[in-house]
Amino acid sequence: MRSQFIAAFALSAAASAFAAPPTPPSSTQIAAWSPEEINEQGPTIEKLLPVTLKGGEQAYLASVSYENAGRNFWAGYLLVRPEIGEARPLEEFGGQYNQIRTLDDYSDSHSAVIIGGAGSGQGSSEASYALVVFDGWSAKTLFTASESDNSGNCGAYVERDCEGNDVFINIFEGDSTSKRIGLAVTNVKYRSTDIETTPYEYSHESQLVFVENPITNQQQVQE
Repeated sequence: MRSQFIAAFALSAAASAFAAPPTPPSSTQIAAWSPEEINEQGPTIEKLLPVTLKGGEQAYLASVSYENAGRNFWAGYLLVRPEIGEARPLEEFGGQYNQIRTLDDYSDSHSAVIIGGAGSGQGSSEASYALVVFDGWSAKTLFTASESDNSGNCGAYVERDCEGNDVFINIFEGDSTSKRIGLAVTNVKYRSTDIETTPYEYSHESQLVFVENPITNQQQVQE
Protein backbone atom coordinates (compact mmCIF):
# COMPACT_ATOMS: atom_id res chain seq x y z
CA MET A 1 0.00 0.00 0.00
CA ARG A 2 2.82 2.41 0.88
CA SER A 3 4.56 1.78 -2.47
CA GLN A 4 1.27 2.39 -4.32
CA PHE A 5 0.84 5.72 -2.49
CA ILE A 6 4.40 6.81 -3.33
CA ALA A 7 3.92 5.85 -6.98
CA ALA A 8 0.63 7.74 -7.17
CA PHE A 9 2.21 10.82 -5.55
CA ALA A 10 5.14 10.68 -8.00
CA LEU A 11 2.79 10.51 -10.98
CA SER A 12 0.77 13.43 -9.63
CA ALA A 13 3.91 15.52 -9.11
CA ALA A 14 5.15 14.72 -12.61
CA ALA A 15 1.81 15.68 -14.11
CA SER A 16 1.91 19.01 -12.26
CA ALA A 17 5.46 19.69 -13.41
CA PHE A 18 4.51 19.22 -17.05
CA ALA A 19 1.04 20.79 -16.85
CA ALA A 20 0.26 23.10 -19.74
CA PRO A 21 0.17 26.84 -18.99
CA PRO A 22 -3.25 28.52 -18.82
CA THR A 23 -4.94 28.77 -22.22
CA PRO A 24 -5.06 32.40 -23.40
CA PRO A 25 -8.51 33.79 -24.19
CA SER A 26 -9.51 33.91 -27.85
CA SER A 27 -10.19 37.09 -29.81
CA THR A 28 -13.89 36.25 -29.64
CA GLN A 29 -13.79 35.99 -25.85
CA ILE A 30 -11.87 39.26 -25.52
CA ALA A 31 -14.41 41.01 -27.76
CA ALA A 32 -17.26 39.68 -25.59
CA TRP A 33 -15.54 41.03 -22.47
CA SER A 34 -14.66 44.45 -23.98
CA PRO A 35 -16.77 47.63 -23.78
CA GLU A 36 -19.05 48.27 -26.75
CA GLU A 37 -17.20 51.46 -27.69
CA ILE A 38 -13.97 49.48 -28.05
CA ASN A 39 -15.53 46.91 -30.37
CA GLU A 40 -17.03 49.69 -32.50
CA GLN A 41 -13.47 50.83 -33.33
CA GLY A 42 -12.64 47.53 -35.03
CA PRO A 43 -9.83 46.21 -32.81
CA THR A 44 -7.24 43.71 -34.00
CA ILE A 45 -5.11 41.97 -31.37
CA GLU A 46 -1.48 42.01 -32.47
CA LYS A 47 0.07 40.45 -29.37
CA LEU A 48 -1.31 38.81 -26.23
CA LEU A 49 1.10 38.60 -23.29
CA PRO A 50 0.42 36.82 -19.97
CA VAL A 51 0.85 39.19 -17.03
CA THR A 52 0.59 38.62 -13.29
CA LEU A 53 -1.35 41.21 -11.31
CA LYS A 54 -0.70 42.24 -7.74
CA GLY A 55 -2.08 39.44 -5.59
CA GLY A 56 -1.20 36.75 -8.15
CA GLU A 57 -4.18 36.96 -10.53
CA GLN A 58 -3.35 35.68 -14.02
CA ALA A 59 -4.30 38.23 -16.69
CA TYR A 60 -3.23 39.18 -20.21
CA LEU A 61 -2.04 42.38 -21.84
CA ALA A 62 -3.18 42.81 -25.44
CA SER A 63 -1.46 45.05 -27.97
CA VAL A 64 -4.29 46.35 -30.17
CA SER A 65 -4.71 48.32 -33.40
CA TYR A 66 -8.04 49.98 -34.27
CA GLU A 67 -9.32 50.04 -37.84
CA ASN A 68 -11.97 52.71 -37.27
CA ALA A 69 -10.04 55.11 -35.04
CA GLY A 70 -8.44 58.43 -35.99
CA ARG A 71 -4.80 58.88 -36.97
CA ASN A 72 -3.73 59.72 -33.43
CA PHE A 73 -5.71 56.87 -31.84
CA TRP A 74 -5.11 53.81 -34.00
CA ALA A 75 -3.04 51.95 -31.36
CA GLY A 76 -3.60 50.92 -27.76
CA TYR A 77 -3.69 48.25 -25.10
CA LEU A 78 -6.35 46.11 -23.45
CA LEU A 79 -5.91 44.56 -20.01
CA VAL A 80 -7.78 41.26 -20.13
CA ARG A 81 -8.85 39.51 -16.92
CA PRO A 82 -10.32 36.03 -17.62
CA GLU A 83 -10.91 35.44 -13.90
CA ILE A 84 -13.69 38.05 -13.91
CA GLY A 85 -14.49 37.94 -17.64
CA GLU A 86 -13.71 41.57 -18.43
CA ALA A 87 -11.33 43.58 -20.65
CA ARG A 88 -10.60 47.31 -20.42
CA PRO A 89 -8.35 49.73 -22.34
CA LEU A 90 -5.35 51.38 -20.71
CA GLU A 91 -6.50 54.96 -21.17
CA GLU A 92 -3.15 56.63 -20.45
CA PHE A 93 -1.18 54.62 -23.04
CA GLY A 94 -1.35 53.99 -26.79
CA GLY A 95 -2.35 56.57 -29.38
CA GLN A 96 0.22 55.83 -32.07
CA TYR A 97 2.20 53.21 -30.16
CA ASN A 98 1.27 49.75 -28.87
CA GLN A 99 4.49 47.78 -28.49
CA ILE A 100 5.18 45.61 -25.42
CA ARG A 101 8.70 44.92 -24.19
CA THR A 102 9.31 42.16 -21.67
CA LEU A 103 12.14 41.99 -19.16
CA ASP A 104 12.52 38.24 -19.57
CA ASP A 105 11.52 36.46 -22.79
CA TYR A 106 11.41 33.06 -21.07
CA SER A 107 8.93 33.67 -18.25
CA ASP A 108 5.51 31.99 -18.32
CA SER A 109 4.02 35.27 -17.07
CA HIS A 110 5.33 38.78 -16.47
CA SER A 111 4.82 41.11 -13.52
CA ALA A 112 6.59 44.08 -15.14
CA VAL A 113 6.61 45.23 -18.78
CA ILE A 114 7.56 48.31 -20.82
CA ILE A 115 4.71 49.93 -22.76
CA GLY A 116 4.20 53.42 -24.11
CA GLY A 117 2.23 56.08 -25.88
CA ALA A 118 2.82 58.45 -28.79
CA GLY A 119 1.16 61.22 -30.75
CA SER A 120 1.93 63.73 -33.50
CA GLY A 121 0.58 66.89 -35.07
CA GLN A 122 1.61 70.17 -36.70
CA GLY A 123 5.03 68.83 -37.63
CA SER A 124 5.98 67.57 -34.17
CA SER A 125 5.81 64.22 -32.44
CA GLU A 126 6.11 63.01 -28.87
CA ALA A 127 6.41 59.59 -27.27
CA SER A 128 6.88 58.17 -23.80
CA TYR A 129 7.82 54.74 -22.51
CA ALA A 130 6.97 53.38 -19.06
CA LEU A 131 8.00 50.41 -16.97
CA VAL A 132 4.75 49.32 -15.33
CA VAL A 133 3.23 46.70 -13.06
CA PHE A 134 -0.49 46.03 -12.70
CA ASP A 135 -2.57 46.41 -9.56
CA GLY A 136 -6.07 45.42 -10.56
CA TRP A 137 -7.02 47.68 -13.48
CA SER A 138 -4.34 50.21 -12.62
CA ALA A 139 -0.98 50.33 -14.41
CA LYS A 140 1.51 51.52 -11.79
CA THR A 141 4.47 53.34 -13.39
CA LEU A 142 7.89 52.48 -11.93
CA PHE A 143 9.93 54.49 -14.45
CA THR A 144 9.19 56.65 -17.47
CA ALA A 145 11.21 58.33 -20.22
CA SER A 146 10.12 60.60 -23.08
CA GLU A 147 11.29 61.65 -26.52
CA SER A 148 10.20 64.28 -29.04
CA ASP A 149 10.94 65.69 -32.50
CA ASN A 150 9.89 68.92 -34.26
CA SER A 151 11.55 68.32 -37.65
CA GLY A 152 8.29 68.99 -39.51
CA ASN A 153 7.91 72.49 -38.08
CA CYS A 154 11.33 74.10 -37.70
CA GLY A 155 14.09 75.91 -39.52
CA ALA A 156 14.90 79.40 -40.75
CA TYR A 157 11.48 79.95 -42.32
CA VAL A 158 9.64 79.62 -39.00
CA GLU A 159 12.56 80.95 -36.93
CA ARG A 160 12.68 77.84 -34.76
CA ASP A 161 15.58 75.47 -34.14
CA CYS A 162 15.11 71.87 -35.21
CA GLU A 163 15.56 69.63 -32.20
CA GLY A 164 14.56 66.42 -30.54
CA ASN A 165 15.77 63.40 -28.64
CA ASP A 166 15.73 59.61 -28.80
CA VAL A 167 15.56 57.44 -25.68
CA PHE A 168 17.05 53.94 -25.46
CA ILE A 169 16.14 51.71 -22.50
CA ASN A 170 18.03 48.49 -21.87
CA ILE A 171 17.50 46.01 -19.04
CA PHE A 172 20.77 44.88 -17.48
CA GLU A 173 19.70 43.41 -14.15
CA GLY A 174 16.74 41.36 -13.04
CA ASP A 175 13.70 40.09 -14.87
CA SER A 176 9.96 39.99 -14.31
CA THR A 177 10.40 37.83 -11.17
CA SER A 178 13.20 39.85 -9.55
CA LYS A 179 12.91 42.13 -6.53
CA ARG A 180 15.00 44.78 -8.27
CA ILE A 181 15.02 45.89 -11.91
CA GLY A 182 18.06 47.64 -13.38
CA LEU A 183 17.77 49.88 -16.43
CA ALA A 184 20.49 51.48 -18.55
CA VAL A 185 18.90 54.60 -20.04
CA THR A 186 20.56 56.62 -22.80
CA ASN A 187 19.13 59.92 -24.00
CA VAL A 188 20.48 61.14 -27.36
CA LYS A 189 19.71 64.82 -28.10
CA TYR A 190 20.05 66.58 -31.45
CA ARG A 191 19.74 70.18 -32.63
CA SER A 192 20.15 72.21 -35.82
CA THR A 193 19.30 75.78 -36.77
CA ASP A 194 17.93 74.50 -40.09
CA ILE A 195 18.08 70.83 -41.12
CA GLU A 196 18.00 71.76 -44.81
CA THR A 197 21.34 73.58 -44.55
CA THR A 198 22.99 72.58 -41.26
CA PRO A 199 23.67 69.03 -39.97
CA TYR A 200 22.44 68.09 -36.54
CA GLU A 201 24.73 68.43 -33.57
CA TYR A 202 24.41 65.52 -31.15
CA SER A 203 24.92 65.01 -27.45
CA HIS A 204 23.98 62.22 -25.11
CA GLU A 205 23.66 61.35 -21.45
CA SER A 206 23.34 57.96 -19.80
CA GLN A 207 22.17 56.82 -16.40
CA LEU A 208 21.66 53.63 -14.46
CA VAL A 209 18.24 53.36 -12.83
CA PHE A 210 17.22 50.82 -10.20
CA VAL A 211 13.57 50.32 -9.29
CA GLU A 212 11.89 47.95 -6.89
CA ASN A 213 9.28 45.57 -8.25
CA PRO A 214 6.45 45.97 -5.70
CA ILE A 215 4.40 43.03 -6.98
CA THR A 216 7.25 40.53 -6.83
CA ASN A 217 8.30 41.80 -3.41
CA GLN A 218 4.77 41.36 -2.09
CA GLN A 219 4.52 37.83 -3.48
CA GLN A 220 7.83 36.83 -1.89
CA VAL A 221 6.72 38.24 1.49
CA GLN A 222 3.48 36.22 1.28
CA GLU A 223 5.43 33.05 0.54
